[in-house]
Amino acid sequence: MQTIPQELEIKIEDFPPLRIPMENLGEKPIVRGVNPYTGLIDGDDGGPKGFRFKGYHLLDDVDPDRLVPITSMGIGWTRGETFKIARHVTYKSGPLWDYDHREPLLRLPVAYAIQAVNQILALGDLEFVLSDGFRSGEDQAALFTEYFKTHGDPTQDLSIEEFLRCGEAANDTASFCEVTKDDLYLGQLNQLLNGPRRSEFGAAVQHIGKEKSWVADRYLTFAGNVGIFPLTLNIATGTAHGSAAAGDGTLYYRSSNQPVCMGAPIGYSGLAAIIDALEPHVRSADQFRKEVLENPDLLQYILDFGILRSVSTRDFIQMVKNRRWLFWAMQAIGATFFSGRLCDAFGEWWHFNFPNNWGGNQADIIPGGGNTCHAVLRGHPHPLANWGNPAAHRMAKEVYAKLAAGLPLT
Repeated sequence: MQTIPQELEIKIEDFPPLRIPMENLGEKPIVRGVNPYTGLIDGDDGGPKGFRFKGYHLLDDVDPDRLVPITSMGIGWTRGETFKIARHVTYKSGPLWDYDHREPLLRLPVAYAIQAVNQILALGDLEFVLSDGFRSGEDQAALFTEYFKTHGDPTQDLSIEEFLRCGEAANDTASFCEVTKDDLYLGQLNQLLNGPRRSEFGAAVQHIGKEKSWVADRYLTFAGNVGIFPLTLNIATGTAHGSAAAGDGTLYYRSSNQPVCMGAPIGYSGLAAIIDALEPHVRSADQFRKEVLENPDLLQYILDFGILRSVSTRDFIQMVKNRRWLFWAMQAIGATFFSGRLCDAFGEWWHFNFPNNWGGNQADIIPGGGNTCHAVLRGHPHPLANWGNPAAHRMAKEVYAKLAAGLPLT
């Protein structure tokens, strides 16, 4: 590792140099407070003020920040290895194979932000390599279905309550896509409330302890995502990846181009996925070791790095430092992260939402804006987010069509 300067000058194309104070980020503990906007721990974008209740500025439909393939911006890509690195699953065919092998797209300001992140990480011989950027509504539903299957088979005769609990567990790792409240939805809603399963539905409402309307909508939404009912996906509702303003990725060593052990694989749904779960003030090394031995995916991930299942103190400390480098580099450029409390058991150390201040078209109108998740996590005072899903979905189709035809993007 090179000597860490007291100040780093970040140089990005078409931007004046930016000087930021610097320190050894691997030695700086990850400490989270409470988001004053939501009242939840920093990193939690759910709740009654969560991202699903945040709209986006219509200027994004008129003058959107364009989408770019990440390799055209010099950003590394796991290139079809996402699920191998993540969950040791290899898709032979189908929508998730296509999704895993399709080059990620990002909003241009997001790509610039990641270039800045990598200039910071270079001080630790590290690089942020992307596995996922833009995600269509269909991809989101396919991922949700994949995680649903890890908790229960949606094609089997699950009770309504069991189906809801599986869906909520899947939503912690791969959030669902909203469904449109059209005639198809209303027909299924009427069947749920008044059909043969109405008594079962009533019992589920009582056991879950939520309003009947909430339980019904959640059940139909999950059913629409996993394909039990032919409902219409609503891509207009804000999501992190649907606006091409979020990125999932991991660290690689720059010198060897080999992945870095981050303490848990991408897509892992246990406690070790939470951004600060390895910090000594949050959880002990022995608790982490116990989790490794109890979870096959986590154990396999650790073993793949040549780390013994007992996880030495030296190896554990290095994982802690790796996460700190990633976390604080992202904080330095204004990104937000996704992780709840340990007792809520959801989080993604690999997921970040990015701001529009790296050349965004609406940066003067909504300074520091981003997608709906970023707007909530930043506690942004503007009532609307900067980037929405519809423009990103439209542009993504155009970009992928041009890439397939070998045509220039500009």
